[in-house]
Amino acid sequence: GVEPPSGGCPCGCGCVCSGLAPAPAGTPQQLRFSKVASLYDGSHQTEPVQVLDLVLTNETEYTPWSSMRNGREGKKLGEVSVAASTDTRFKFRFTDSNDTDGTPVVVPYAFDLCLFDIDTGVNGALAESVEACNIVDYFHHGGGIPDGHGYLCDNIKVDGYLEITTPSAGCTLVTGLREGTGGDNPATWDDVVVDAPSESLVERSYGH
Repeated sequence: GVEPPSGGCPCGCGCVCSGLAPAPAGTPQQLRFSKVASLYDGSHQTEPVQVLDLVLTNETEYTPWSSMRNGREGKKLGEVSVAASTDTRFKFRFTDSNDTDGTPVVVPYAFDLCLFDIDTGVNGALAESVEACNIVDYFHHGGGIPDGHGYLCDNIKVDGYLEITTPSAGCTLVTGLREGTGGDNPATWDDVVVDAPSESLVERSYGH
């Protein structure tokens, strides 16, 4: 990565301004990923009872490296671009896909949230880290994989790739230890299943 300029990046540090008019007043300051999950009620119905969007809201200052990288296209994994040497706290919530107001929806059962490609820059500089709070548990390749998660590999170890600590109660901090390249970034879930990248963490959470 490259250090952001001292004056900030109004359009993202990795791209230029598009020249488009500013967003209308009152536009939510958030990232919204559409139709990321479907809820079922256990009655063996073929159609979900509710389709959900995932909404990310920054609770501290947020600077993207390239705002054009934010989002989710087709079957690709969702992406949030963050400029190097910056630290942002995000709040995640689900909302009904048809609800333009974004009213939070409580998921009534456990679900998994997957994070991938936590690594470093050249020679260990600009190490990436993710701290997740209010989670029930976490698991990863080679680390106590629960039943029903056969897509993870028990014989892949994260030693030397990830440092996992608990800085405070209910929070887990994961820091990358191994240099990564753009070419090793997974783009789809199939990439993860086939290549089984060791720089991945799966968190178990509840919808509250």
